[in-house]
Amino acid sequence: MKEWKYLVFLAKYHGGVFLRKLFGKAEGVFYIGGSDVFPPPLKPEEEAVLLQQLGGEDDVKVKSVLIERNLRLVAYVLKKYAGAPEDMEDMISCGTIGLIKAVNTYVPGKGTRLATYAAKCIENEILMLLRGHKKISREVSL
Repeated sequence: MKEWKYLVFLAKYHGGVFLRKLFGKAEGVFYIGGSDVFPPPLKPEEEAVLLQQLGGEDDVKVKSVLIERNLRLVAYVLKKYAGAPEDMEDMISCGTIGLIKAVNTYVPGKGTRLATYAAKCIENEILMLLRGHKKISREVSL
């Protein structure tokens, strides 16, 4: 139960960070072509150092850095679903949850890169959202 609350907290926090970075401001009118950009992706050496620190005493800070620096991966995966009937903000939130799950469950010794693993997790979360929307759209209310 604690892990679920932690995931919800991180999704809300990082979802807000993601939206601020994507749209520029935290309040007011949001423009997609804002001047703010995502933080630059990690260099392979930096990522290797952070992945070695996973599970240590600064685990939350390391995960936070990995999530923030891979937010542009969420935007990249979402480009595939630009014409989807679901609201883009909902898909961003689900993609961010997928990124959080990927960072929490990633095992560095398996031989895959974090970005590859995270892209699959993000895509799975978005597909689950779209499948849920599909089920609801078939319901007929009288």
